[in-house]
Amino acid sequence: MLKVVENVRCGEKIGQKILCTVGVAGTLGELESLERVGKAKIIELLNEREPALPGMEEAAHGPTINQAERENHIVDLGDIREEKRINVGVEEVFGELYSQMDFEDLIGGTRKDEQWNTLLKQTIFARLFDPSSKKRAADEVLSNLNQEAPLEKIYRMMDHLAPLEEQIKNKVFQSSMSLLDFEVDVLFFDVTTLYFESFDADELRRFGFSKDCKFKETQIVLALVTNNRGVPLTYELFPGSESEGKTLVEIVKKIKAHYIVKNVVMIADRAMFSEENLSLLEHEKINYIVAAKLKAMKRSLHQEILDDHFCPFNGWVKDLALEKERRLIVSYSMDRAKNDYKQRKRLVERLLKKSKDGKIPLKALINNHGTKKYVEVCQDKAVINETKILSDSRWDGIHGVITNYKKEEKTPIEILERYKGLWKIEEVFRINKHDLKMRPIYHWKPERIRAHILICFLAYTMLNTAKEILERNAIKLSVAELRKEVSKRQASIIRDKRSQRRYFVPASFTETQKKIYHAFKIPITELVQPLFHA
Repeated sequence: MLKVVENVRCGEKIGQKILCTVGVAGTLGELESLERVGKAKIIELLNEREPALPGMEEAAHGPTINQAERENHIVDLGDIREEKRINVGVEEVFGELYSQMDFEDLIGGTRKDEQWNTLLKQTIFARLFDPSSKKRAADEVLSNLNQEAPLEKIYRMMDHLAPLEEQIKNKVFQSSMSLLDFEVDVLFFDVTTLYFESFDADELRRFGFSKDCKFKETQIVLALVTNNRGVPLTYELFPGSESEGKTLVEIVKKIKAHYIVKNVVMIADRAMFSEENLSLLEHEKINYIVAAKLKAMKRSLHQEILDDHFCPFNGWVKDLALEKERRLIVSYSMDRAKNDYKQRKRLVERLLKKSKDGKIPLKALINNHGTKKYVEVCQDKAVINETKILSDSRWDGIHGVITNYKKEEKTPIEILERYKGLWKIEEVFRINKHDLKMRPIYHWKPERIRAHILICFLAYTMLNTAKEILERNAIKLSVAELRKEVSKRQASIIRDKRSQRRYFVPASFTETQKKIYHAFKIPITELVQPLFHA
């Protein structure tokens, strides 16, 4: 890979700042061509900073292209043919970010470190550009990026990547924090499931409760930790049969062992609500805000919670004292009540459609777990229980969180506001599952599975970091919009059929693309550049 760099003095030290990436050369001819392009870009950059006086261009910046060489590149437009159209935005934008995050040498300790690191980078870029299977990435996607990566070599690279999982996760954490100057004070924790196109179980792929409703396929459990801005900090993989609540213990131990964090609050949904988890967080001196399973708490609390529910037109908040110096913050919202009512109505209507003469066949309930709480089983039939429906309706609009914050440390409103940020980690899962297509997983070996998740994690980290940099430059783009703009940044490779010379012709920049390049301090050029001979 050829880059244009500049020596920069910082105190007594001299470092190098990458100004732009020229391209990747696979042959000596391509390297010579890129060198010519690089020299042209150096002249262009120097002219932008300090234009030379007329007649002094050569003295200021070296020799210019002579007239004979210019005439040598004059072509007849009738002889021009487009050979290929490629994406250059991914390499230019995310290539710059890849270097800034110090990801160039993630794989080490082998005789072919450079080759494996190049393949890793190409595979990550393929997932950013057009996420798909590794086979399709090798066959099609990478060709659109003007790169080549045989499938069998991608798999071998993944085998070298998997053993470095923990080391790389630690580096990602440090890179994200240093590049974005973040302080870690809030940790959001959540769990999801990722399914396979497979029905064969092993030590990692197991059958379990699927959040994707893929109960017949094997799966793994992915536990993720982010900060309050959705920056991924770390993750952990568990067998697909692992219950959500048991994953928190392992994550907390790793955070304490690997990361220096102070005054941290752990925020999680009700799946983490267990005495074991709360006691662990208290033992580790970690503040927490965890959604409470209100209906499963002591009945003595129910009446105290529901008393104010008969004033539904005003929202309310209650701060109830619990054992072990814990607090239960309960709130009521009219909007939440309307949503709870709609969801229950939808479930009941689904039951009524399956009902005949007021009775529902048991087989009809197998795949309707949410509706079972509204029915009562009688022999081989089930009937709708109106008492259960009425009892459930009393909880409409009510939500509670449990915390170990003392009253003098956080008010109920402050605690609820912090908990609301949990949607950030849900957005991270959505982007990884849908935009980066982390699922379904087509790998079977545990080390390949771990490498696949790590590659997706690296790709998302880059997307998130890019989004943060843009926001700091007052550029509001969603992840989907950013990927779209970068993917639209293309160039054509054209050939003069008479001389057999080839040229690189970049497309014009859109206004949004210009803003993106300025934010990353990437030079904008639309110059046609000669490439190597065929």
